[in-house]
Amino acid sequence: MARITDFEPITRDRPHVHEPVQCGYFSFIDPQDKRYLVLETYGSEHRQMEGKVSQSFQLDEPAAARLITIIRQQFPNLHA
Repeated sequence: MARITDFEPITRDRPHVHEPVQCGYFSFIDPQDKRYLVLETYGSEHRQMEGKVSQSFQLDEPAAARLITIIRQQFPNLHA
């Protein structure tokens, strides 16, 4: 699991579209009353253990706010 605290733009020489997978999410509040959003992706149908948690990310409120800003910048036609 990774707790995301910052985002940084990067470049890739040959970006490509990956296979679609499911993403589950839940939130929890820690003992200091800080809320976290957890995103979990699951193995694709071609993986050895289909449906197993593949990657898990935690975002606190500042990281979630930064991600919202990035999403709005990258998808300017998105109205939500």
